[in-house]
Amino acid sequence: MPSALEQVVCSEKEFAKESMAKGVKTAFLDFLAEDAILFRPGPVPGKPWMNEKPAPAITLSWMPCFAGVSLSGDLGLGFYWKFSVYSGDHS
Repeated sequence: MPSALEQVVCSEKEFAKESMAKGVKTAFLDFLAEDAILFRPGPVPGKPWMNEKPAPAITLSWMPCFAGVSLSGDLGLGFYWKFSVYSGDHS
């Protein structure tokens, strides 16, 4: 069974793959937990906020360069991102 850290990294890579294939908005909606909170800049409910916004004309190229998991195992994080403009339509 993969460790909690390996699960975080795998999820980050799957998110990146979906973002490139289906667009940023779809990837976020598919990967956000039902109770996810985003900071825009203050805290907002993640899925409702994403649903209200138009799909951005960007791609999100993502590969975690750092990942971590809390000692309790109930919180994981990964970060490193790069935005780029694309000409396709993911709406």
